[in-house]
Formats: sequence, C-alpha cells, structure tokens
Amino acid sequence: MAPGVSVLVPFGGMTVGYASPEQLAGEPVGRRSDVYSFAVSVLEMFTGGVHWAAGSVAGLALEQYLADPSNPVAAPPEVAHLLRRCLRQHPAHRPASMADIADVLAGIYEQVTGSAYPRPTSQAADLRADELNNRGLSLLDLDRAADAEHAFDQALAVDPHHVGAVYNGGLFRWRTGAITDGELVARLEAIPRGSGASSWQVRLFLARVHLERGDLAAAHDLLDALARERPDDTDVRAALRVAASGTVADARHTGTRAFREPFALPFAPVKLLARHEVMGYLPIRFTPDGRLALSGHWDGVLRLWDTATGAQRSAVKGHRTQVLGVDLTPDGSYALSTSRDGTVQFWDLRAGRCTRVIRSAARATGCPVRLSADGRIGVWQGVDGHVQVWEPRTGTPRWSLGAALEDGALDGSQYEVSADGRHVLTAEEDGARLWSVADGRCRVLAAGSATHALCFSPDGRTVAVAGEDRVIRLWDVGEGRQAGPWRALTGLTAAAGHLAFGDSGRLLLSGTTGDHTVQIWELSSGRCLRTFTAHAYGMHHVGFPDGDDRFGCSVGGHPELPVHRWRLPDTAYAAEPHVIKPREYAEVSRLGGLAEGLLAEAHQAMSNGRHRSAFDLLTRAREIPGYERAPQVLAAWHELGRSARRVRLRSAWSRPLDAGHLSYGAITAIGVAAGVRLAVSGQSDGTVRIWDLDSGACTHVLDDHPGRVGGVALSDDGRHVLCEGTKPLAIIRRRLADGECRRLTPDWDMRRTIRFTGDGRYAWLGSGDGVLRRWDLDDDRCTATITGNGPVNVISTSADGRLAAVGDSAGVVRLRDLDTGACLRTWTGPREPILSACLSADGRLAMSTHQVMSSGAEDEPIRLWDAGAGRCVREFAGHEGWVSAVRFTPDARFAFSAGHDRTVRMWEVATGRCLHVLEGHQQRIRHLELTPDLRNLLSAGDDGIRLWDLDWELAAD
Repeated sequence: MAPGVSVLVPFGGMTVGYASPEQLAGEPVGRRSDVYSFAVSVLEMFTGGVHWAAGSVAGLALEQYLADPSNPVAAPPEVAHLLRRCLRQHPAHRPASMADIADVLAGIYEQVTGSAYPRPTSQAADLRADELNNRGLSLLDLDRAADAEHAFDQALAVDPHHVGAVYNGGLFRWRTGAITDGELVARLEAIPRGSGASSWQVRLFLARVHLERGDLAAAHDLLDALARERPDDTDVRAALRVAASGTVADARHTGTRAFREPFALPFAPVKLLARHEVMGYLPIRFTPDGRLALSGHWDGVLRLWDTATGAQRSAVKGHRTQVLGVDLTPDGSYALSTSRDGTVQFWDLRAGRCTRVIRSAARATGCPVRLSADGRIGVWQGVDGHVQVWEPRTGTPRWSLGAALEDGALDGSQYEVSADGRHVLTAEEDGARLWSVADGRCRVLAAGSATHALCFSPDGRTVAVAGEDRVIRLWDVGEGRQAGPWRALTGLTAAAGHLAFGDSGRLLLSGTTGDHTVQIWELSSGRCLRTFTAHAYGMHHVGFPDGDDRFGCSVGGHPELPVHRWRLPDTAYAAEPHVIKPREYAEVSRLGGLAEGLLAEAHQAMSNGRHRSAFDLLTRAREIPGYERAPQVLAAWHELGRSARRVRLRSAWSRPLDAGHLSYGAITAIGVAAGVRLAVSGQSDGTVRIWDLDSGACTHVLDDHPGRVGGVALSDDGRHVLCEGTKPLAIIRRRLADGECRRLTPDWDMRRTIRFTGDGRYAWLGSGDGVLRRWDLDDDRCTATITGNGPVNVISTSADGRLAAVGDSAGVVRLRDLDTGACLRTWTGPREPILSACLSADGRLAMSTHQVMSSGAEDEPIRLWDAGAGRCVREFAGHEGWVSAVRFTPDARFAFSAGHDRTVRMWEVATGRCLHVLEGHQQRIRHLELTPDLRNLLSAGDDGIRLWDLDWELAAD
C-alpha cells in the first residue's frame, strides 16, 4: 500500500483515553486516527499519566499542561506545535502519516542537540509468515475478517506449515463455518515434525482445539504428556486447569442401546428379519427425541418400541399385507401407515385400534408416509404418483401436490410435514418445494442439487434442506428465503440423510449414511461444533432426546438398530490465539536481503552447471528463519531437483482444489500431463475440468458431455483431453486451445479404460470384452488389437510405451509387448478384480492391488512384482481396507498409494517400509496421480481433489 493512503476500518479495538474523536463517534478510522492516538501517548509522557476523561479532549489537556509553569518537564516549543497539529479534531487537518511525523521529529532532534538523529530510517520489509500471522490477529481485533483471512493465507503461502497461521487461521475459519472441527484437527495433525514448528507447540494447539470442540479425552491425552515434558510451561498448565475445571462439556458417546431379540418376529428367524432390513422392507420411524420407534412388518403388524429398554410396548394389526411406510406423533399417541394393499390407516396407539382406513389411496411401493405432530395432517404418495395431503382422522383429502404443477414434476420419494400441519416440504432434483396446506400454493427453494434430507424446526418457522452437494441450506418459512445471517452450512462429510433441529432453535443435527457420521451445527455462526463417527451400517434417525439441546441421539442401521446417545459440545471455552514474538523490521529486512542474495547466487550457479554449489547455497537459504518453504526458494529447489537425486521426502502439504467442495459432482477419474503442469478430472455430473498445477486454478470446464464421465486422460503436451462419456457411450477427444471436439465411434458398448500414447495421436482402449484396441484419434479407426485378456480394469505403460501392465476383473495382471501383442508374463493374486496396477518406468517392476469382496477378509496388501520373472517379491501392508491406487516414482525407488482409509502412503520399494503417511482427506480416496517432475501428487476422493506439494531432500552428485 502506498505511504499516506488511509485504510478505513470499523469502530472497535478502542481504549477510550487514547481514542480519536472519530473513533469515539463510531466513525471509520484510518492512518490519521493513529496519528491522533500517537500524540496522546506522547502527551502522557509529559504529564506522567492520563488525566483526561477521553482521548477526544486531549488537545485541551495539552493546552492546560503548556500553560502551567509549575510542570517539572517543559515541552520544547517545536514539539508542542507538532502535538497541536496531531490533536486537531478533524482528521484532514492532521499530518498525513507517521512518516511525516518522523521527519519532523528528526529535525527537532538535530535542532536541539546539534547532531543528526543516529538511527537510520526504517525501510519497508518483506513480511514473513510470523509477521503475517500477527497481522492477521490484529486485523481480527479490528473486525476486519476478510483482511485477516488474507493475511493468514499470505502466511501459509510463505510457509505452508507455519504453525501459527495454520492454528489461528484454522480457528477463524472453523468459527465462521468455513471448515469443520475435523478439518481443523487434520490440518494441525498434518504439520510434520521437523517443519520448523516445535512438536510440543502443535500438540498444545491441538489440545486447545479439542477443548473447544469438547473432546476432553483427546485433550487430556495430549496435555498429560505435555505436563510431563514441560512441567513449568505456563500455557500447558493453563490448558490443564481448563480441562480439569468442569466448565467444558465432555462431548462424547455416552451409551448405546441395541435391539436384539425383542425386535425379532415370533415366527421368523432373526436372519430372515435381517435380510428384510437390508433390502429395505422394514419401515421404521422414530419420534424426534428418539424415545419411541414404530416399525411396520411384512405380516401387516405395527410394533411400538421403547428405545431405552428395547422392549415392545404394543403391537397392532390391521393391514392384510406388508407394511410399506409408518409414522407416529411425537408423544406416540397416533400413527399412520401404508401397505401393499394400497390402503392408508390411521391409528390410535393408546387404544390399540385403527380409527380410519382410506382405501386405494397410496401407491403399493415403499414410499414414506408423514404425520403432523397433532395427527391432523397426513402426507403420502398416491396411486397417481402425486404427493397427497389428507386429514386422516376424517378421511378428507386436501391437496394433490403434483397436480398443482403444470408438468406434474415432483419427486415423491421424500416429504416432511411441519409440526403444526401448516406446511409440507417436498424434495426436488435441484432443491425443494414448500407447500401451504391451506391453499396448496408452493414456493421453490432452489439449491442447485438433488435433495437428500428435509427437516422443519419444531416451531415450523425454519426448514433445512440437505443436498447432494453436501450443503445444508436454511430457509425462513414465512419469507420463503434463506434464513439467518449465513447462506449455508458447509463441511458435511457426506450427503446428509437425516436432519433434526433442537427445540431452542440453536442447534442442528445431521447424520450421513455414506460415512456414518453425526455432526452438530451451531446455527448462529454456521459452524460444525463437533463431528462424531457413529454407525457401521448406515443410519435411520438423528434427534435430541427429551428436547434437551445438551444431548443428541442417532439410530444405526442393520443388524441391531443401535440407539446411540451423545453429549453435545458447548461454547464455554474458546481456544486462545497464538501471537508470535515479533522481530524488528530491520532484522526482517536483513534476513530478506540475505535470502535474496543466496537465491541469486544459486540461480547463477545452476545456469553455469555448478549444481553442487547451487545445492549448498539453497541449503543455506532454507535455513534462514521464514524462508524454509518460501515459494521462490522452493521453486529454485525444484529446479535443482532436475539434476539432483531425491533421497527422501522432507515434508508434504496439501490444499483442496475448488475449495474442496464438490458442487460440480463426484470425481470419477483424474489424470496428469507428462510435459506440462496440467491435470484433468472427470465428474459424475458430466463435466471435465482442467487444472493448472502451479496456481491450483481450474482453467477449463467442459460441460457438454451427457451423462457421467468415466475415464479421462491428457496428452503429454496438454493440448488434448480424452474422456469417456456414458450417455451415449462414446470416447470424446477435445483440443483445449479452441475447444474443437471429436466424438469417436468405437463399435463396442462395454466398460472402457483409456491411455494416451505419448504423442497424443493414438490411445489404447481397454474394455469389458478383454480386447485392447489401439485407436487412431485423427482417423477415428482401430489400428491394432490385442486379445486374450480378461475384462480390462487398468492399463499402465512403461516410459517408452513398449510395455503395458493390463489388469482385469478376474485378478490377473498381464505384461504385454504393445508392438507385438505378446503376453510376456502373467501374475495373479487373489481372484478378485484388480483395482490398480502400475508399471515402473523401465518396465522391470509392477505393483497391483485387489478389490477383495470376501466377507471378513483381511486388509489386502499391495503386491510388488518382478515383471521379468513374474513373481511377487514383496508385500506392502499398512492401509486399512481397499487400496485404490498405486504409483511409482520415475526411478522406482519410492512408491505412493492411496486407499479407503483416507490416507496417502509413501513406501520405500527396496524394503517395503512405509516412510510417510499423508493425511488430509476426510473421506475415501479413490484416485491418485504423481506428476513426472515429482513436485506434486493429485488425489481425489469422496470429499474432492487435493493437490499435494512434495518437498524432497536432495543429494547433489
């Protein structure tokens, strides 16, 4: 920012005795406000204290001081005149900046003493991560949130592992709802030892975060160890006092009740019941507080259960055939049910009898049924496919919601009715519709993605809509607009299938079936207070037991329907920020000059071929505080890596592409170019995206592919992208420079695997018929075929393109000579589909992983094969669950793998030893690519794409 340019900030961060008139008036303040406060501080030096009520009258206090001849210290006339100028009421009449004041003071010093001011004028210094971290905290104190976030981002750009910026910036983003508690913990845990941050400091910050999220067990584990290591550390002792004070809620799992034998039918074995549950034939509905459950069975019986004891309270029979949908009022007094016989029945559960049968009203399919809290309004899907609104007590129809639309387009699979029966909420492909029961009119609540869960607040004033894009949107029922000061709750670990408001309207619970998590959201801030891992078999329900916001409950799926109870976190404790002792600007400037000098010398040495000298210079530059991972130093280090040997990985850090949010659909495939720094991703929504690996920006979005995108590939020069479309089945080649698109027409309609040849003119296509086809992309014709394979899952080629490892769905990998088509070697592990296979650049080694489906199977290892001998020489064990992808480094000294356990692992190929575990993904990782220059890894999972920066230790030969 140019000197003298005023920066307007909000009213805040004020000490009354020093505040300028404009700050006291709540007006914007800037540089001239600082000038005023500076003059007040100088006046205090003369007076010996603050003897005025507010800073705005400091000018009068100055005149009184100057007029009193008894004062022990007289202000030089020149200084008095300067202070008068600085203490003028209107900002425009004061000196423009502190630089102007410094010049005047230096002149006064010379006039009074007869010698020049000895200290040189400070020069602007390039701020490093420490200073930027402190700046971010100062800006937060001034309520300049956007500027603070930018400062933390700048600090992380200078040093991605800067512990202060990771911690302070992470706290800010968590508290404003930008990231979840789990993401903040993962970021802190990902700071490697030896990254410049003390291990104890990272553990202390983790403990503070755990205290704020209510994980007292994790906090105690960290703090007890720290207390043994650093018994006299005041910060550790302060955190221990908080943990032991009892003021922080211990947010944890507090108990489980599972339905076992009581849920079995008297005349049906438990295994048969479990099979029906898995197939979705056992409808069950819980009261909002989770105390009662109503289940409908294939023999037409409805059973009411006490979830606290697992005991059956009552059983009623009225349907002649299988029950398809049930619901009950919160007090368990009334129920509604549908059956395959097409009837809807209204029940008085206290009397144990059906009071109303509505015949031929419901579809004979497994659609839900909903009942208002007072039992007055019932909702179900009618035989015409439209959502029906009835008064079940009297059997009076109110509205057919689908009929109210011109095109009749209404997703009848999900709907909810408000507790007061005034509104109905229905799911849509791009959001939801809010219907008025009184007049049948509706409002569209657009969300941009298919709806997965719907929920009304207890007072009926707010609705929550959870979409496929993993965002929960809140809407005000009265206004039909998004409610509250936030737009959405972001950070769901997977698409939410269940939602519940707390009675106070302060909290919202969400439950996901994809990854079995429960998350608690604070609606005033929009942040996720805590993420719990809940159930191994899906989820049926989330709620607040007994209407108490201090506790939550969730009900798992097959086989025992466990009811979990959770103690929820509160906000009684806020983790303290971390301020770093600042260095003087002269020191910051000196270090910057030293680093720039070493960097310039290193570039000169590299240009002259003196790589050993460049290595020594850059090593010294990386030892300068604040420059360990500075972008300009790392860029030179990577350049040196082209002529040096990589001996180990120093550290790695990652950032999400597209902010980590899958608003564009699930990732189906990724690829990288060999000759340029570009990557490609395919999505389930039919889009293909091109990514610049230097900036992390998406440079192209190709959105004209109908249906889901399958495999994708980039040519080595990054000029062409190849992708597989599914509707209709096609291979599409596109030139990125001008968007020219060519649809190839292979004459088979089976699963395909795509691999470009180096020049981008040809591609190898593998398919379910076991044939490899070499396709001429310019002429759109097959030029060679290689038969004798199983259904092809994977193609991995050597660097020269002569050899390929071809993995199939029967668990076999074949080493093929692509020139002749000959099968040189075959190796087989378990007879399960090959998930991933990788051939080393020289074709001498291969790795493979399997998709083992066997029940109770151990975690499958990665197998390393001697490609020439066709035998397994080593197994790499460590991942939990399936390993989705494996990749060699070009020299095959190391390998990377990614799996469903959400980790990326680095292996030493010669020993099978795991060297690093890289954590950052919150969900399963399904795809992995390594750039040929070894600067980056690209991983894609159920939570999006992450770009990993790899920092290698080099050896200059």
